[in-house]
Amino acid sequence: MLQIVICDDEPDIVNLISNQLDIIMRSLAEYNCYKTTSSREVVKLAKKMNIDLLLIDIEMSEMNGFETVRQAKFKNKETIVIFITNMDLYVYESLKYHPFRFIRKTHMEEMEEAISSAVSLIKTRSTMLNIRYKDKENCEMIDIAVRIEDIIYFEAQHNDLQLVTINGVYTYRSTLKIVEKELVGKGFVRIHSGYLLNVKYIHLIRKTDVEICLSDGKKDLPVSRGRRDDLILAYHKSLR
Repeated sequence: MLQIVICDDEPDIVNLISNQLDIIMRSLAEYNCYKTTSSREVVKLAKKMNIDLLLIDIEMSEMNGFETVRQAKFKNKETIVIFITNMDLYVYESLKYHPFRFIRKTHMEEMEEAISSAVSLIKTRSTMLNIRYKDKENCEMIDIAVRIEDIIYFEAQHNDLQLVTINGVYTYRSTLKIVEKELVGKGFVRIHSGYLLNVKYIHLIRKTDVEICLSDGKKDLPVSRGRRDDLILAYHKSLR
């Protein structure tokens, strides 16, 4: 069940968003909705639960939406944020907080597409990849489920694949062709004959390689000349 939080210091706006949310979510997923006019209450909620989606105003007297998001995402890094505001001038400043959408209160009809897309992304994040790998320490086969969201890249190694995630590295029997087909539409792009990359971990694209973010630093992966355009296209699509 999704956990959704609505925050605006105007109660009427909170209720308006809540009513629209109820209509949109009927065909999408089950959810709990927490409504508040207090930005500090949002931060308290973030400390107690995982917030999947946060719909929040920017200009609020208690604490503005930017600072609220900064504090809330310190505890809930995966929270999807949709800013709903009257202030167009905040669009560029809001990009620092990586919002999923920026909706003006004069264009509330945009909410349906924004929420539908956000729910689709949340569902994708929860998808698991099941693998069987050999534990070198105990020399036994182990079945595990890895969150697709946590996968950084795959590297082909002869008849095996090395799976690099934010939590560890696993080697198992498979091919990039099989995995690439399984992960179609989930944010992965083939950057080289030996590499399949999750675009969300890209830090910098160069002419012949790409710099990615790992839990312990950064790393360069090779990019084939014929695959660079596909990489750039996939990366720009992910930013949109």
